[in-house]
Amino acid sequence: MINFKEALGASSEADDDILTFYIPTKNANGGDVVYQPWVSKAENLLCDLGGGATTLPPVSGSWKNPETNEIIKENIYMVYYFVSGDKIEEHVSAIKDFLHSMGRELDQGEIVVEISGRLYKIKQYT
Repeated sequence: MINFKEALGASSEADDDILTFYIPTKNANGGDVVYQPWVSKAENLLCDLGGGATTLPPVSGSWKNPETNEIIKENIYMVYYFVSGDKIEEHVSAIKDFLHSMGRELDQGEIVVEISGRLYKIKQYT
């Protein structure tokens, strides 16, 4: 098996874990929200954790409002970065605070975060 660190002349080992924040543009009832500050906060948090952040242009998403059965379509910003699992564990409180604040302040029925290919759903905010 090839040693990519050596073959590529990389300065460090590869990070195996990825942390992805999904930033909504609609609230629980389908109304528009001011999402831009949350994109910036997610970028800053990932820069503190892993040294960088990548924000994808808005992607289309849909979800079903469980109270009205209406399908809500919205744009979602995905902000992610590869970071070591140790860093994620070390900053889990800051990650939780960010997610719960975003859920509360943007009036979300659910917030999701992806950590290394696993999607975690948060419906109650502290």
